[in-house]
Amino acid sequence: MKSRWLDILLIALLILLPIAFHWRVLTPNAMDRGSFPQGDFAEQFYAFAKFASDEMSHGQLPLWNPYTYAGHPFIADVQSAVFYPPALLVMFAAWWLGGFSLYALEWQAVLHFSLAGVFTYWFARREFARRTVDEGAWSVAVRRLAAVLSAVVFTFGGYLTSYPSQQLAVLETDVWLPLILLCLSIAGHRMPSAVVAAGMFFGIALLAGHPQSALYVLLVSAAYLFVQTREQHVRWREILMQFTLMLLVALGVAAVQWIPSLEFMSLSSRSTLTYADYARGFELQDPLQMLLPGSVSAYSPLYIGIAPLALVVCALWLTRRVARMVWCWLALAGFALALSFGGNLFVYPILYAFVPGFQLFRQQERAAFIFSFALALLSGYGALALAQVLPRDMRQRLRGLLRLSVGACVGAALLFVLIYFLWMQFQLAPDSPFRAASDHAAWLVLMLALVSGVLWLRVRGRLKRAPLLVALIVISTLDLFTVNWHTNFQPTPPEAQTRAPDFLAPIKADQVVFDPAEAENPIFRTYNEYRVFGNFGDLFQFEDTWGASPLRLARYDEFAKLPMQRQWALLNVKYVITWRQSLADLGLQSEIAAQQKVSDTETTYVHRLLNVSPRAVVVTQVERVATETELQTRLAAADFEFTKRALVTTPVSLHTSGDVVGTAIFVAHLPDFYLWDVHAPSDALFILSENDYPGWHAFIQGKEAPIIRANGIMLGVLVPAGESVVVFKFDPFSVKLGAAISGLTLAGLLVGWFVVRLKRSNHATNEQTHFQRP
Repeated sequence: MKSRWLDILLIALLILLPIAFHWRVLTPNAMDRGSFPQGDFAEQFYAFAKFASDEMSHGQLPLWNPYTYAGHPFIADVQSAVFYPPALLVMFAAWWLGGFSLYALEWQAVLHFSLAGVFTYWFARREFARRTVDEGAWSVAVRRLAAVLSAVVFTFGGYLTSYPSQQLAVLETDVWLPLILLCLSIAGHRMPSAVVAAGMFFGIALLAGHPQSALYVLLVSAAYLFVQTREQHVRWREILMQFTLMLLVALGVAAVQWIPSLEFMSLSSRSTLTYADYARGFELQDPLQMLLPGSVSAYSPLYIGIAPLALVVCALWLTRRVARMVWCWLALAGFALALSFGGNLFVYPILYAFVPGFQLFRQQERAAFIFSFALALLSGYGALALAQVLPRDMRQRLRGLLRLSVGACVGAALLFVLIYFLWMQFQLAPDSPFRAASDHAAWLVLMLALVSGVLWLRVRGRLKRAPLLVALIVISTLDLFTVNWHTNFQPTPPEAQTRAPDFLAPIKADQVVFDPAEAENPIFRTYNEYRVFGNFGDLFQFEDTWGASPLRLARYDEFAKLPMQRQWALLNVKYVITWRQSLADLGLQSEIAAQQKVSDTETTYVHRLLNVSPRAVVVTQVERVATETELQTRLAAADFEFTKRALVTTPVSLHTSGDVVGTAIFVAHLPDFYLWDVHAPSDALFILSENDYPGWHAFIQGKEAPIIRANGIMLGVLVPAGESVVVFKFDPFSVKLGAAISGLTLAGLLVGWFVVRLKRSNHATNEQTHFQRP
């Protein structure tokens, strides 16, 4: 009972610590509230989440996004994470409290830090109970405090508090690793249900939307499953069966996201990247930040704290027989560190050349996730080693470790004096690089002094086991909070990042309620030339021709190489947001609808084009081209009149002549739905300026008609002479297939759970009846 209450107390602490860490972001006092810095968090992940929230609040699944890239398969974009369960819970809670905002998404991120701490605590507590660094027996409190230390180091270490705070999908994928490992640890005792649970949690990690981090989670899980089952002399066949079962359950749970995403990836421009794009990683000087955080870059993803780093040494130095798992975690940390350098170290090139999976993802520094997690566990092992009753020879080693710590402290102090002297040569200039370096060196001195003090008290026998671990937790928390809490913080409220710039007001005013029959261009798009963040259309509901996502359609990327004025004409652009004061050099007539000075040397101009091409055309002339290259050449040609003829790559039979064109009257438009009244003088091709993508269906007078790709990227359909009602509806089969597989998987798991519970209940009843017989 006492251990249960201790668990509850420590778990509550781990839930509250991230709230304390992010108090300036979460405080209800608007005067003190800040936010995550401007960047991907608001400009990509909040933009995506806001669009999904808006659609789902109206009872619509966000299948298609008309606000970026002239139409984008939103649900197939893996980072949309539409089906990620914690995101859905936060979204529903935000609706109940008044609406989904950036502040709600910040709460979502902070709660995942709490999950990281709690999950790591559960896993480390079990690991430390099963495997000790030496032969000693540990009290319940000592094991749990060591697990808290590991949880604090992983949660607030330099990695999770750096990139993942901006790249929300990374954070939401990474935090599930310790829970998956906990399930696999239990599964080692021949419990298939634990393997199924591991698969379910890995499926949730897949739904979070970061494939690279999911691959790292899978690799660590496979390595852990192999090591811990081999320790119990489990046969190879059983190991393979457990891993396969986990993977199948995960893929089944996440099929609703991954089947559409795989379809999108196959059509994206990602495959055009080269080795140079994939091989980026840490520079060779980055490990310096393990001791001097912030000395190389603003982020310090390799920093786990000075005391935890010393405890990693303790795990190896203060035991006669180092546990096998300590060596395994150390080897895993070394491999991850080497991988994180990318092409700067000759480890990733070998993996890139010979190991499947490593040719898919950029930014190899994200492997620091494994490094951070492994060292967090090793610091817990080190704390247990330091807390054990040491024999005489180990006490000598502890004194040697104390001397090493004191020597390091003296060396750091000399480094601080040297840096301070160099800073004085710049007359203590605030902008001197030596100022920041002196701060880092001073902090290193302080932390090493505290570590030396704890080691001295341990040598003198004045710190018992539990107080020793409490002291180490306090020092590590102070260290990591001080170094990392401001890394992803800016002192401006979140509303400042989601407020539309004033120069967008004329565009918004042009979107007022209109009479489609009288409006010349009832719907239109904008072109944003790097003056607003990429996904601004999602937040402010402007249909834009550009965006920000790791994945884009390959055909659209090729289309974007056309001259801008031709792009704008084909894509129904009416407003251009640019740095250009005039568009005359592009051969276009426009008027300035708004302008705003954004700096002393830069002004943003909003041009309203005077000649706006329609969103849809009806043509009777079709020109077939043989190759995509020829298609691009003809699209860019000055003599190509897209309002009178269309370019296609497949045979189209139109028995007409001349340049007679029809008319298309806009009736209704939803993100995944278009309704038009079309009048054609003869059989014609109706072309809608929307990205052609698998899943679009065309209906003429209620009957489905085949879609023809026109002008490189657009939707086309043959219409008969006369009046027709044409509907385009986006209803992809891949989403239905994925949903069916996920639904069947969850149903199967639920039935399996019910059957197991029923069998256990019957078994318990039979045993009770047996013992009651006379």
